[in-house]
Amino acid sequence: MKTCFKCNESKPRSEFYAHAQMADGLLGKCKACCKKDVHENREKNQDYYNQKDRERARRGQPRRMAYQKETKGIRVAHRLLYKALKDGLLTRQPCRECGDVRAHGHHEDYSKPLEVVWLCQKHHRRRHAELDAMGIDVHATIPVAA
Repeated sequence: MKTCFKCNESKPRSEFYAHAQMADGLLGKCKACCKKDVHENREKNQDYYNQKDRERARRGQPRRMAYQKETKGIRVAHRLLYKALKDGLLTRQPCRECGDVRAHGHHEDYSKPLEVVWLCQKHHRRRHAELDAMGIDVHATIPVAA
């Protein structure tokens, strides 16, 4: 048991955050008081934290945009495959390796979205590992303008 210096309640040690610089290895105020203080501080300085949040979001934006551009062809191929399945142009097949009916459509070439090999999750992962081992980048065939 440990007593919180903020609320003066005696609580189990699990109700305190770890803090290596404290003598007993635990922060002096309980988790509930810490959360309350953080909430109050954020409310009191809302403009400051809103600005920080906007800056943090902007820092990640170029990476997000680059990733979206990189994966656009993959997403288009997946959408076209899903639509073809939904419209009845293609039918889901069992895994070609083991016959498992819960198969995924694996694209050997994303520029041909309806040409898929049906593989269960295990064999799908294995196929990607084989391609990686051979030095083949399946993402290199992604059409950019789609």
